[in-house]
Amino acid sequence: MNKQYIFDSLKMSTDFLIKKYEKFEWEPIAELNYQHFPNNIHWQLGHILTVFELSLSFVDKNKVDIEAYNKNFGNGTKPEDWDGKEIPSVNEIVELLGTIPERLDTLTDEDLETELPEPIVGQETVRGLLILNTMHIPLHTGKIEEMARIIRAEA
Repeated sequence: MNKQYIFDSLKMSTDFLIKKYEKFEWEPIAELNYQHFPNNIHWQLGHILTVFELSLSFVDKNKVDIEAYNKNFGNGTKPEDWDGKEIPSVNEIVELLGTIPERLDTLTDEDLETELPEPIVGQETVRGLLILNTMHIPLHTGKIEEMARIIRAEA
């Protein structure tokens, strides 16, 4: 997959997510832990950012502390584990998500071909992780939309 296609796909999916955030005004319901979902909207947004930032961490271009974000938003984590921890706000997370397009433009061909110390979800390079993100961001955006509709319908 060529670099421009990857970047355009990520920019489009991020832009869509941000526009949905602004339209739906998720913040009032972002913290609600709904019985039918293992996580809340706040976690979903943090998880999207965590996976993207992990991709950039292999070329030292991440903006967040990967270890801290992974402990709060990584696979297998949940909001119930946040008690007493300092968690970035929804607005902070969305603001960082909004920087994805400009940050992609800083990546070089060499950055994309950087090999990972070990494969992650079958991916062996930063390019592979970014390709994974082209699927991951829309997947969780859809989950957020679904959660918001159900929570609002039953509120």
